[in-house]
Amino acid sequence: MSQLLVGALLRHHRSVKGLSVAQAGRLAGIPTSRVSQTELARQLLSERVTRSLLEVYGAPEEEMHYAAALVERSGSDHVHEAGAEPLGSGAWAAALRGASRETVIFTTGPLQPAFHAAAAVVAPSPQQARWTATLLLHEPALDWLSAEQLAQLVGLLDAQALSVRLVPASFRIEPGVVTQWTLTARGWDGRAAQRERRQLYVAHATGQPSLVRNGPPARRERQVLEAAAQRALSVAISAHELRQAMQGGGPWAPHARRHGQAGARGADADFRRAAC
Repeated sequence: MSQLLVGALLRHHRSVKGLSVAQAGRLAGIPTSRVSQTELARQLLSERVTRSLLEVYGAPEEEMHYAAALVERSGSDHVHEAGAEPLGSGAWAAALRGASRETVIFTTGPLQPAFHAAAAVVAPSPQQARWTATLLLHEPALDWLSAEQLAQLVGLLDAQALSVRLVPASFRIEPGVVTQWTLTARGWDGRAAQRERRQLYVAHATGQPSLVRNGPPARRERQVLEAAAQRALSVAISAHELRQAMQGGGPWAPHARRHGQAGARGADADFRRAAC
C-alpha cells in the first residue's frame, strides 16, 4: 500500500515540476531506472530516496513527512493500513487520480471527496483519458444538499467527469464515505489478482479516524461498495432525479422508489461497465 501511495505522489510532483525521469534522477543523485521503478511500485522505496525526490520537486513538508513515514513503516513489514487524514489534500487526490483508471465513491452525504477526485487536474496523458469515476450517492443526502452542491454535481455529470448512481434509502449504512482507487493506469500487467492488490480504499466514518487500507484489511470497505452498487439505480434514472432535485421540480423520492426495483436489476451491469 505504501509503495503504491508514495509512488503515485512522486510521479504527480515530478509531472507538476515538469521534469523527466532522467532529469529528476540527476537532480536527486538517484539512478534513472530507480526513479521510474519506484513510481510504478516495482522497487521498494527508502525514506532517503523519498525525501530526496520530494525535496527536488518542492513538495510541502507535511506531504514529505507523511510519505516518509509510510515508507519507513513498510521497510520492515507489509503495511495494509494507515491514517488517511493527509490524503484529503488536493495533491494526494491528483496523485491518486493520475495513477488510477477507476475511482468509485460511496457517500451518505459529504461530496468533497467526489469533487476532489473529479477536479484533480494533472498533465493530460493517454492513461488519464481512460479514467472513470462513479459516485454512489445515498438518496437521503438529497434532502440536505445545498443548491450549490447539486448544481456542481450536475455540472460534473454534464462534463462527463463523473457518473452518479443513487443508492435507495432502504440501504442501511452508517454515515461516512468510502472511496476505492484502482491504481492500474501504469505498471499493471493485466492480471486480476494484481488489480486487486492495486486497489486502495479510503474510509471516512463519522466520529472515527480516517483510514486507507488494501488487501485483507479492506474487506469491509470492499463489501460496502459491492452492496451499494447492487442496490443502486441506473445512471440515467439517477441523473434525472438529480436534475429534478436541482430544479425543484416536485418530489423526486417517490419517483425514484417507483423505479428502484428496475434500477437495481441493472445495477450490477452498470457497475461492471463503469469499472472497465
